[in-house]
Amino acid sequence: MSFSRRTLLKASAASAVVSGLSAPFLARAQTAEFSYKYANNLPDSHPMNARAREMAAAIKSETNGRFDLQIFPNNQLGSDTDMLSQIRSGGVEFFTLSGLILATLGTLLMLTTILARADVQVHDGSLFLPRSIDATAASPSERRAFGDIIKNAQRTEEEAEKEKK
Repeated sequence: MSFSRRTLLKASAASAVVSGLSAPFLARAQTAEFSYKYANNLPDSHPMNARAREMAAAIKSETNGRFDLQIFPNNQLGSDTDMLSQIRSGGVEFFTLSGLILATLGTLLMLTTILARADVQVHDGSLFLPRSIDATAASPSERRAFGDIIKNAQRTEEEAEKEKK
């Protein structure tokens, strides 16, 4: 059986058209619909990164590959302030950072660091801060906000103790 040049060209063109039409469907099946980045400053061997990899694999399998979480440990995407900038611009979706880095955006964001200190006191809804913190939390409205948050947390603890009794 012999093939003419014309038959061979028709068959080649037909196969190219068929593969060209099916290629987008194959490519779509291989890529995730949602691809998110999780960046942190911890070493790759840190338990949080190990659990993050497990979480990413579980999410990918439970969503049938529609959601892909990429993990970037050990400051692979830059320093903490660089990654914070990327979070704000949308380049990174998740980021583990220190409260002190976050506080560079506003003193109210320093709340986690302030509450961890033992010498913070609340009296009649007013917050008494040590002098080192007073310099950074300059505005009285921020001090009132801290005091309200602490007061509400104390109220919640008192209510939980009363429920136990």
